[in-house]
Order: sequence, then C-alpha cells, then structure tokens
Amino acid sequence: MPSEQRRPEWALQTKGSYGGTDRTDALWAEMQATLEKVELSASEGTHVFGPEHDRKLRELRTAQIVLAQAWARSEADDTIETALRDHMNDDKGDELPNLRDGLLDSSRPERGEGTDAAKSMMGTSSGWQGSDEKRADRLGAKLVEETEADILLARKRREANDEYFERVNDGVIDVIAKLESVAVAMRAVEEETKDLWNDAASPQAK
Repeated sequence: MPSEQRRPEWALQTKGSYGGTDRTDALWAEMQATLEKVELSASEGTHVFGPEHDRKLRELRTAQIVLAQAWARSEADDTIETALRDHMNDDKGDELPNLRDGLLDSSRPERGEGTDAAKSMMGTSSGWQGSDEKRADRLGAKLVEETEADILLARKRREANDEYFERVNDGVIDVIAKLESVAVAMRAVEEETKDLWNDAASPQAK
C-alpha cells in the first residue's frame, strides 16, 4: 500500500494587519518563505505538481523581481532628490550673504563722493544733497534686487518641492501596484497548490 502523502505544513497568510513599513517587511518575508516552501514541496513531490504550477511559480518570481526593481527605483529617486534639495539650500545660503554685502557696500561713500563731501563742508551744501540722493537710489535698487532674488529662489524651491513630492507619490503608487501583482501571483500559487493536493487526495479517499 503506497504511503499516504502528507500535505506541507504551511499556509499563505491572507489576514492580519500591519502598519506602514512593518506591513511591507512582513509581506516581503512572507512571500519569500512561501516561495521557498512551495519550491521545496515541488522538488519533493514532482509527480504531483504539473506545468501549470511551475508557470505560476515563474509568474510569482517575476512579480517579486519587478517589485524589488520598483523599490530600488524609489530609493534611488529619494537619494537624488535629497541631494538636489541640499544643493539648492547651499546655493540660497551663498547668495544671501552676497546680497547683504552688496547692500552694505552701497551705503559706503565712494572715493569721489568723499572728496565732494569734503568740498561741500568747506563751502557748498549741494554736494551732500547729491551724494545722499545717489546713495538712496543705490539702496533702493539693491533692495529691489534682493527682493526679486528672494522671490526667484522661493519659486525655484517651491517647484523643486512640488516635483519631489510628485515623484515620491508616483514611486509609492508604482510600488503598491507591483505589490498587488505579487499578492495576486501568490494567491494563484496557493490556489493551484490546493487544487493539486485535493486532486491527489481524492483517489485515496475513494
């Protein structure tokens, strides 16, 4: 009498809740464990598993590879975006001191203006008035320039932030879609395995 075939002591978990990264890690670990156990069962009982089961295993492997690639792309995008944001912050920090230095320089009298001021002290007041007007004009121009530069930098930072969060969102959506594909492939493998075991157990029940 042939020995009774035992059903592998494993089952694909379909219930339970995880949170955030813990859920993703748990699903990934479960996928790996399930695939290893299915392959082990297939190697120990090749007369039970047919071509359809092998095909579903290949689909599961492919879905896992695609998911891993999506995760890798998402992590690479995060690294690149972080570097770009840091670079923009450095640029802003460099430009503001330059603007402040230019603003301070504009308030200092030039050599020619100092000479005019000395002359005006000896007899004329028009030199002082003209020099003050020039400094006021330069001060106003510098303030306008600084304001425009701040507006431009703020716009660039906002655009970079919008692009960054859009890329992150796209990456999350991509990973979720790939994860769903893996889950579908896992369910297909589970159903195929159950059907095969039920078919193998039916003759023994008779």
